[in-house]
Amino acid sequence: MATLITHAEAKQQLKDEWSWLKDTKHIQDEVRQMSNSNLPIYTSDIIKVWTDLPNEYSNKFSEIRSAGEWLDFTIQDLMNDDLFLYYDFVFSGALSELAEELGISLDD
Repeated sequence: MATLITHAEAKQQLKDEWSWLKDTKHIQDEVRQMSNSNLPIYTSDIIKVWTDLPNEYSNKFSEIRSAGEWLDFTIQDLMNDDLFLYYDFVFSGALSELAEELGISLDD
């Protein structure tokens, strides 16, 4: 069963993939792809994982979709948008923390 990715799990994934990540030209883009690849794909998993979201991340889909677009998407699509925003935040934070620990700059 799918579970919500935590900061610690995201950071561990980054450490596990660091051997190739450190050499990429646009590391933030690669990390965003990693966060995206952790999104659940089955409706039951989307619902399960979304219900575990911290309250401040529920119903945030409006940050990436305009009001008119909502009508064209299912509730599962909008839940997945919330999950994407959360995972993007978690993986970005984990990357920043890992970079600080390793003494590298992400601005390059």
